[in-house]
Amino acid sequence: MSNVLYVGRFDKSVANTAYFSNPGCALKINFNGTSVTGQFKKKSSAKKTTVLFIIIDGNDSPNGRAVTAVTTTGYGTYSLASGLATGDHTLEIVCNTEYYSGAVFNMAFGTQGFTITGGTGLLTSPSLPSRFIEYYGDSGAAGWTCWNPYDAGTYTDGEGYFSFPQVAARALGAYCHNNSQSSAGITTYSSPQLQLTYDLINPADARIAANIWGFTVHPDVACIHLSSNDSGYSDSYFTSRKPVIQQGWADFRYKLRQKHPNAHICIVESYGWASYEPSQYLEETVATINTGGFGYDADTNVSACLVPWIWGQQHCVINEHAGFGNIIANHLATVMSWSTPTYDTRSTLPDGTIMPGDITNSGFESAIVSVGTYKLPDGVRPSGTSGKVIADTVIKRTGTYSLKVTDERNSTPWGNWCTLASPGETFSLSAYIKGSASTTCKLKLQAMDHGQATLSSNEGTKSITTGWLQYTTVLTCPTNTAILWIVFTCEGGNGVSAWFDDLTLTKS
Repeated sequence: MSNVLYVGRFDKSVANTAYFSNPGCALKINFNGTSVTGQFKKKSSAKKTTVLFIIIDGNDSPNGRAVTAVTTTGYGTYSLASGLATGDHTLEIVCNTEYYSGAVFNMAFGTQGFTITGGTGLLTSPSLPSRFIEYYGDSGAAGWTCWNPYDAGTYTDGEGYFSFPQVAARALGAYCHNNSQSSAGITTYSSPQLQLTYDLINPADARIAANIWGFTVHPDVACIHLSSNDSGYSDSYFTSRKPVIQQGWADFRYKLRQKHPNAHICIVESYGWASYEPSQYLEETVATINTGGFGYDADTNVSACLVPWIWGQQHCVINEHAGFGNIIANHLATVMSWSTPTYDTRSTLPDGTIMPGDITNSGFESAIVSVGTYKLPDGVRPSGTSGKVIADTVIKRTGTYSLKVTDERNSTPWGNWCTLASPGETFSLSAYIKGSASTTCKLKLQAMDHGQATLSSNEGTKSITTGWLQYTTVLTCPTNTAILWIVFTCEGGNGVSAWFDDLTLTKS
């Protein structure tokens, strides 16, 4: 019996090897010792580097996380832990990159794949949680470019552990098989069409017996988070694509129902790209599935989870994944009659509810994602050149960080921070601001619709000095408002900076 726990889809058809398939696939062990090594390689057909997240004793902080890159097609021996205190420990190795990276674990190295020194070695395998969630999604759910807030990263900026399917699962005390792929959808408008490869262990490999997933363990919940790549993001596509996407949701739901007769199936979507996107008819579609439609019998064990995508038209970074995960966990806890989730506190929606005006990190004290040598406060999205919108540790009014925005000669960088809003609500935003010189900046409020179009704004232009002073901007939201953007700029000319700290946002 193996002392190694495999979580996710692994291909073990080649003797003494375990081949990671998707982001979030993990190896877990309990051991007694002070150091651990293991052997990994890329599959010979894989053209990409694999990034592994190493978690010791449950220390999964995203700040200073330990990652290992597997770059060669021949086995290399990797140090996974060293210098530990004598005694018992846990080790988790999580694949951060997607299916095309192809990491292979040498199960024959040492004892069941690990060499452990300074103790008695492997202990009894960890146990799986009693709840199980299966997830099928696109690049957002796969954690694409999660560590690049400009949405300009590569696949090595991806994330398997902090992606919102995994966040939701941990919040609910569940484990997750996240079978998500970048560019995936559910109709012929997308490539790949995930419902054609959903039953493969690794979707990059041929459909042969060794690559077919057995579906021998049934999840409590199976989530479908696809259709954004099918929609086309154009009003002219709406009439023709809506029925095709609706049928795609229904068809994939039916396929999953054949595999998991008793699982709750949740169809998830997020809005934020356009007012005519699939999220706008998600609940309508699920209602039709519940009552019978699209050529199938009624299925009442299906729900819709609509996730407001309030941060803009980019892939999520860490705190945004936390927000998505909290909302999904909240929904699933309700429909499954599970206890209140243990929410991820990094989110700007910290308890999984969706209330206008909710915002956290008002002092910019939480900063996880780095941009080069700089950090960015959680909840702030930058625009402009890297390093011009940062979390500053040198000049701040209180705490560890402030938000620093530096003007450029050819453009005006800005950062935006968002929350939900509703028509008729009046928001008052106050912040302490100072400049590197007496200059102007903006503490701007914008009312946006579901498609991120600006409906109304108060430019909030402020004349600031070199000392900390408090400034206020007020905006009443018009009809069709769904989102409130807070925008920070400095407009003093090349190299002039403005610092923002200690925000207060009130709603009436």
